Amino acid sequence: MSSATWTTLVFFSIVSIFLLHVQTCQAFEFYLNQNAKLCFTEQLPSNTKVSGEYAVAGSEGTMSVDLTVIGPDRRDYFSKLGIESGRFTFKTPKHPILKPEDAKYAMDEHFPPAVYHFCFSARSIPENIETNSNQQPHVVTRRRVSLKVDVLPTERDYARLAKEEHLNSLEVALRRIEDEIRQFSSELDILSSREQTMRNINEITNSRVTWLGIFNVVVMIAAGVYEMYHMKNYFRHKKLI
Repeated sequence: MSSATWTTLVFFSIVSIFLLHVQTCQAFEFYLNQNAKLCFTEQLPSNTKVSGEYAVAGSEGTMSVDLTVIGPDRRDYFSKLGIESGRFTFKTPKHPILKPEDAKYAMDEHFPPAVYHFCFSARSIPENIETNSNQQPHVVTRRRVSLKVDVLPTERDYARLAKEEHLNSLEVALRRIEDEIRQFSSELDILSSREQTMRNINEITNSRVTWLGIFNVVVMIAAGVYEMYHMKNYFRHKKLI
């Protein structure tokens, strides 16, 4: 094997090791008021293991927080009442391809991504108030909640793959690199989709603000014209002009 081939293999191996340790992470921290509900949306790839960590600060008192993870198929992938702190894991299924232009990615097991909803809801606990009826209950009106979502890299059994397809060590290494680059490309597609969504939201917001400004100008001009007409009739009625 030539030195150029070894150099190329080493380079792609380094890239593969780097991509292997790359994982998408989203973290949120916020205050949740009593009897309120707040949902976060996250685009997750297909056939991917997702891990999450949640924590609710402060004592429970008269307020409890529930967590539900809802998938694009409206199914609950995780649900727990009265959370305090803990972790959850689930694996996303193969999402259906909805756009014709995405049919070229049909062979990619991690494509297309889909939107998942992470919903927190706060509710009052009347039984705690009844239990503490003889003493002043600990009234809680809001609690601080944190959520961290990790998209874990998918592990593949390359030893079994080598036996099934009769691959040598070099071919297995190249297959591993190919899989990692494909997964990284899928994550880039997800980021590109998010960027497009944010761009569309910004354009819609700018358009609405522009039309609102035009509407305000038209209203001010109309009000000024009406005021001049009204004052002119008033002075004529009083025979001042």
